[in-house]
Amino acid sequence: MNYFRCVTYALSFVLASCATLQVSVDYNPDFDFGTITTYAWLPREMPPGTDVRINNALLNDRVVAAVDARLDAKGYRKVDSGTPDVYVTWLGAIDRKLRVDTINDYYGSYWHGSYGCCWGDASRTYVSEYEEGTLIIDILSAADHKLVWRGTGSDYIRATKSPEETTRNINAAIDGILKEFPPGRPGVPK
Repeated sequence: MNYFRCVTYALSFVLASCATLQVSVDYNPDFDFGTITTYAWLPREMPPGTDVRINNALLNDRVVAAVDARLDAKGYRKVDSGTPDVYVTWLGAIDRKLRVDTINDYYGSYWHGSYGCCWGDASRTYVSEYEEGTLIIDILSAADHKLVWRGTGSDYIRATKSPEETTRNINAAIDGILKEFPPGRPGVPK
């Protein structure tokens, strides 16, 4: 697999079919989200993850563009100079997981010749390994750089066929994650 195909595959997990996207949100209920009108990207001191499939410019550009578009649609303004109200950053991870499924083929009793009545019970357990991708969007207070909101999305990793498909998947994942931002008020900032 060449490098570019590997990069495209990498975050196609970002979340290939958001029907199975698992989203969770946590935030500081004492923070006044109504005061936010501007944001900036937190200067990155470390890569967004430990997996080389996440640490690349192609993926970073897609995630940043998707977050920018979603925040812009909500009425937040990105600033490149001065002090924003909040900073935004993202992290990613790819983890190996095991899935265990047990299928019970019980069909009740049946007659078995001269031996009389028997019970039909054929349980089978299947174990499969898969990769799960996780994308985290963090929003930090500009005043003290403390985390005030975190949105996390996780899904199975699926191979994509094109950079356009990867971009669509990332956009859908970011939409799912940022759907609940800001907490408690779906409107746009003042």
